[in-house]
Amino acid sequence: MAAGSLSVKPIKKHSRSAVDIGVEIEGVDIENLTDADFEVVRNALFENQIVVFEGQAGLSPHAQYVLTRRFDLASSNYSHGKTLDAKRSVLHPDLKTIPHQPQVQVIGNGFVEFYEGLENITLKHPHHKVFHKTAIPESDDLDFTRFYRWHIDAALYDLNPPKVTSLMAVKVPQGRHQTVRYDDGTGDELEVPLGTTAFVSGYQMYDLFSEHDKAFARTSKIEYAPHPYIWMSGAASRSNGLGMLSEDKEIPLSDLPPIEESKIKILPMCWKNRVTGKLALQIHPSAVKAIHLADGTVMNDLKEVREIVHRLQRPAIAPNHLAMPKDNIVLYKSIFSPHGQNSPPAREPRPKSNLFKAAENDKALWSYGGKGTLGALRLFSVHDLLHSKNPRICPSEWHNPSFPHDGIRFEHGDPANMPRYCAISHLPTEARVARKAATQACKQLHRARSKARKEERLWKKRVAALWKACQPIPLVDRNPIPDPGQSKRRS
Repeated sequence: MAAGSLSVKPIKKHSRSAVDIGVEIEGVDIENLTDADFEVVRNALFENQIVVFEGQAGLSPHAQYVLTRRFDLASSNYSHGKTLDAKRSVLHPDLKTIPHQPQVQVIGNGFVEFYEGLENITLKHPHHKVFHKTAIPESDDLDFTRFYRWHIDAALYDLNPPKVTSLMAVKVPQGRHQTVRYDDGTGDELEVPLGTTAFVSGYQMYDLFSEHDKAFARTSKIEYAPHPYIWMSGAASRSNGLGMLSEDKEIPLSDLPPIEESKIKILPMCWKNRVTGKLALQIHPSAVKAIHLADGTVMNDLKEVREIVHRLQRPAIAPNHLAMPKDNIVLYKSIFSPHGQNSPPAREPRPKSNLFKAAENDKALWSYGGKGTLGALRLFSVHDLLHSKNPRICPSEWHNPSFPHDGIRFEHGDPANMPRYCAISHLPTEARVARKAATQACKQLHRARSKARKEERLWKKRVAALWKACQPIPLVDRNPIPDPGQSKRRS
């Protein structure tokens, strides 16, 4: 379907998918989005739940925020707001806030030297072993994974759920795949790329119900725990990531930050799309605390509540009901599209040859102790190197001498004898050198200003004492201490 200069088409599905949600839109300039183009995007989102934009590499955080906010101009905050006692929250280790656009958070895995004002940060993508009751054995962790936590993007205390969330892939792992295991007795498995976010349809979740369950969902409400992401931090998740196990390990309400009854959220199980009129089931399974029935009865047995919610939601997260968009930026209706992320390997395998981490070097640098190449070099995946478009990355030496050195691309997958890692030299780009010089200059200026402020305080004390004693001011103290950050005026 074409809408003006925009092209709208269904997203590509994985081989086992029978789900009918999501579209791709081509030809959108998100940095300069017109009202007409936004109307196309808005309609596509309400009708398809997920919108994927192609060709948006380099999109600014500000443009991403502006696009998301256009769906709800009354809102200007990050959907979780400011979490009190954030260190106990299960969300705390996962996110970094962009300094100049605090509504946008960064999530990922690994060391990042610089990104949008964040410097020398180590992102840690959550791994299921820290959240699930059980974990995949370490021997299988490289090839198998689990969905970490099925969720909706909402604070569920004080703040209402956002209407729309956007997710932008700045850089995603390439190459190999993993197999997601549900490990819940069903035998369900699904092969996925690294770093995948899988979406399910809240509409389909509702449509799969029996008529009895549909009536139950339409007339019931979910009460969420206060400060839910702190409350759940002591408990453990099911192996399929769909809700928590009931072992009385939740943080007691008395140990949570102060609770205001008016801020506790009691929300419908079903939400209605104002454009299509369809009903979607929308529940965050990990944060549920009680179910309010149509007759006013409140189900407070946490184990029973969790079992009911799991029974309602589990059919819709089966492999054939998942959508896994792969492109630059994904826009989705938060209240209609529950989603889950697969966790990365607990640790990538390290080569057992003569590559070792050099303690005296930066975290991202490695020393090569073998013959031929000396000095601090970066450890790099050969697969990623061959598929990289960065001309400044130069291979210095291969582990396997029979492997071709010309860096050709392989149409039928990597050859069996291709080594997994190599040592490379990484030439700094002009921008990186300039950024480093600018940072150094800022540090020097900061030190100079600190010294000047200290001298100024002493100067003021001297001058004040002389005035008080009716003594003349020496020539050396008649001019104030100059600010090193200001240019000298020409006379």
